[in-house]
Amino acid sequence: MTTILTEALPRACFSERHSLDIEASADQVWAALTSLQWNDLRVTAPLVLLRGLGRTPAAGRQRMLDNGPVRLMRLESPRYAAAAAIGRPWQLRPEPGPEAKDLQDILGFGEPGWLKYGMDFTLEELPTGHTRVTTTTLCEPTDESARRRFRPYWLLIRPFSGLIRRDMLRAIARRARNDIAPGQRVLIGPAPRFGLPRYLHTEFTIPQDPVLKVTDQADRTFTLDREALNALSETTKALDLHCVMTWSVEGTRWTGWSFTDLWTHLLRDHAHPTTIELVFTGLDGAAASIPLVELLHDDVMIAHSRDGEPLARDHGAPYRLVVPHLYGYKNIKHVCRIDLVDHHVRSPHEPWIMHRLGRVEREERHGLRMNRLARFAYGMVLRRTLRSYGVRDPRFR
Repeated sequence: MTTILTEALPRACFSERHSLDIEASADQVWAALTSLQWNDLRVTAPLVLLRGLGRTPAAGRQRMLDNGPVRLMRLESPRYAAAAAIGRPWQLRPEPGPEAKDLQDILGFGEPGWLKYGMDFTLEELPTGHTRVTTTTLCEPTDESARRRFRPYWLLIRPFSGLIRRDMLRAIARRARNDIAPGQRVLIGPAPRFGLPRYLHTEFTIPQDPVLKVTDQADRTFTLDREALNALSETTKALDLHCVMTWSVEGTRWTGWSFTDLWTHLLRDHAHPTTIELVFTGLDGAAASIPLVELLHDDVMIAHSRDGEPLARDHGAPYRLVVPHLYGYKNIKHVCRIDLVDHHVRSPHEPWIMHRLGRVEREERHGLRMNRLARFAYGMVLRRTLRSYGVRDPRFR
């Protein structure tokens, strides 16, 4: 099989190839491949970080194609990706190899004592509607001396290399079939009422004529009643909800007001130029400090209805903050107060239970940076916890 990579490494004498048929379209598989993170590799992420492919602990949350041992050199959406490099991987602490900017540089390089190596991914649509993903690894020593030095290293790492490639393919399949969010599973059925017990069981009364109390940095206060909010354009959006405990609900339809409109027309004129975060507080006592830049995403809302019905108490009446790209603990229910502040207001649950930002895509479940351990721990108690929320038979896809 001739590919762009085989043309760049025509004399490769060490190679491996792995394939997997995935039940998803080529576009879905391509999106999964190009967004894949090292943390998605359930089996081999520790091997990757140990060998130094991830330079820092944060590297595990970065895209695999941007932060791997080889440099991305060709991206042809949605069919082909290739990466390559020059180095001496057999060294205990490999020295940096000559820089290659593209595959032509790889092809033309011939200095003795080096290894040219690369990896590619090829996507092929099948008549069944599946997509076959094939990954090939090629290694081409530049001379006999490099070949002799690389061969024992290859024999040692070849089983682990194959393990990593197969783990990559499985991770791509998981993302393509369930491209909801890193480390999440889709709960089948409606979302239950959920949250920390101290807030779930708090006694409070929902006012008949609710208002949002807004306080600026000078402690000046004003209120927004329903009439003021109704002056904004109403919008309905189908948005996903992500609980930090690794379950998600897809496509809940929220009706309310865009936060961008709320900020532009009702809040911005009252904010000091140094305002960088907003603190939302609910009638149940829950609160979240969120950077303004995160709130100005197009899909952030203050909702008053869910799936065509006014919000019930269980789901945040009278108003609920909906921030789909942040974990559920930032989506404050029963919103009654907004504070405009010039700093982050730390939650008493940071960093053990909550993260300062809580971004789903970066899997910021909490501030301790042990996401794989957190996934495992939450998974152990997930079904029991959902049953306590009223889900009798939790099922996922």
